Amino acid sequence: MSLPARKPYRKASDYLGTNTKPAVERNPSKSANPANDALNNHAHVDLKRKIEILTAEFEQRREYLENELQISHRNQQKTEEQIKNLQASYISLQQKNVTLEEQLDKMVYVEKENEMLNREIEGLTNKLSDSKNALRKAQEDNERLRKDCNAAVQLLKCHPSNFQAPQQNKLPIEIQEKVETYKVQAQDYHEYINPYDDSDSDSDQEDLKPSSAHRVEPQLPHPAQ
Repeated sequence: MSLPARKPYRKASDYLGTNTKPAVERNPSKSANPANDALNNHAHVDLKRKIEILTAEFEQRREYLENELQISHRNQQKTEEQIKNLQASYISLQQKNVTLEEQLDKMVYVEKENEMLNREIEGLTNKLSDSKNALRKAQEDNERLRKDCNAAVQLLKCHPSNFQAPQQNKLPIEIQEKVETYKVQAQDYHEYINPYDDSDSDSDQEDLKPSSAHRVEPQLPHPAQ
């Protein structure tokens, strides 16, 4: 409901002075003029009506202002709640930002550690591959030496009557050295035990030599390459 335009403030004495006429001095002993009485009654009624209108306007304006004040209070409360929510959201956002920064730092640290571990794993893998190659080569060498040693032992155990006399110059250098060492040790041991049996031993060895017609010539085991 639209309110009437606000009128300028006027004192009650001014308002009453403009709408009432000065009282005529009368002789209390004489009766009042009927025309003046009617005029006074009309002015009184008009003044009362205007006071009622002003009172109604004042009440309307008061109610309107009270409603506006209530609306303003509600809007203020909503604004305060929004401000509080914004502050809480800002604080939560700051905390999330701090958490994200910490996680980002941890991620960078983990990536660096991962790179270092990858480099270490690569180095260890290379070392392991080299170790496997060295181990395989050592096993091959060990197997070759084992076969050579077995062949040398078999040759040293061979009896002249059953096997061909080994050709020492065809054996590997390592085997030749071992055979020579074994021969020297065997001869020294034989001389130490029987220092006076040189002639007998030579005759026995000549008797043990097989003839060329009955000599068996088996193939020697090939040494490992």
